[in-house]
Amino acid sequence: MTSAVAVVFPGQGAQVPGMGLELARAYPHTAGRVFEVADRVLGFRLSRIIAVGDASLLAQTEVTQPALLAASLAAWRALRAELPRLVPASAAGLSLGEYSALASAGALDLADAFRLVSARGRLTDSAARRRPGSMSAILGLTRDKVESICASLCASDQARELGHVQIANYNAPTQFVVTGDNAAVREVSSQVVAAGGRAVALKISGAFHSPHMAEARRRLTPLLESTNWKTPAFPVFANATARPHQDAAAIARELGAQVTSPVFWEDVIREMWARGVRIFVELGPGKTLAGLIARIIPEATTLGVSDLATLSQAVAVLDAYALEAVS
Repeated sequence: MTSAVAVVFPGQGAQVPGMGLELARAYPHTAGRVFEVADRVLGFRLSRIIAVGDASLLAQTEVTQPALLAASLAAWRALRAELPRLVPASAAGLSLGEYSALASAGALDLADAFRLVSARGRLTDSAARRRPGSMSAILGLTRDKVESICASLCASDQARELGHVQIANYNAPTQFVVTGDNAAVREVSSQVVAAGGRAVALKISGAFHSPHMAEARRRLTPLLESTNWKTPAFPVFANATARPHQDAAAIARELGAQVTSPVFWEDVIREMWARGVRIFVELGPGKTLAGLIARIIPEATTLGVSDLATLSQAVAVLDAYALEAVS
């Protein structure tokens, strides 16, 4: 195992038109195969939607989630085609990206990955319509301060009127996302600004990673439990615990918990660093995770693979670390 290198996978919001297709064309038998399976399993031409680049369609949750899975796994397979002896020390993904990380480690096959992610997209979107909510990015305050603001509001006399709010994402030392009922999220945002921070309303269709998603979790759980999970070939960190999935039986339980639980991304990255990871490779569109990692561990090296140019750059750096055969 190459102890210095981890692979990480982005979540919803990173999507862009055309993502993954250049790599799919260049590596038809590896990266390209990902899109072939997606088109077959999903029942619609995902590759065509990504190629056309209709931003409104690509932003729909039931499309976005499998599209990001496809683009991320295409990047992973292209990297592995170039460096077949590179074995990551560990993997992680932000929210949806946890499924990409598990698939990269062989914990489930491609067809099952697309079936689960497609169902997750539909169910969370349905839950968001049934129980409206919102999310806001919070910047410039400490973890303790944001937690205190949320907890105080939920314990106050206003809670009955305003509703529930909690932290959905612990992204970086002073970067969080809060989630919950619209009025409660607005009130927390106001208090954040009064305390000297910033609050930015996100263009998100619901209160993800909160009790608003309880129905989605309930309906997704049987699908997770019936999936043929395998022990990952390398450790994959769970969003809900910031620890590696212990075994195949635990994966379904922890992915179910992820639907309603916070994403402890900062904790995941710090734990990887403590275990010896020094290079983080972001596989898929954008540089969101690289930016967060730089804020969490400024000394870390970050690379990205999203197209042929970035693949070439990553290979040049990682070639020295490709020391052990992939099992």
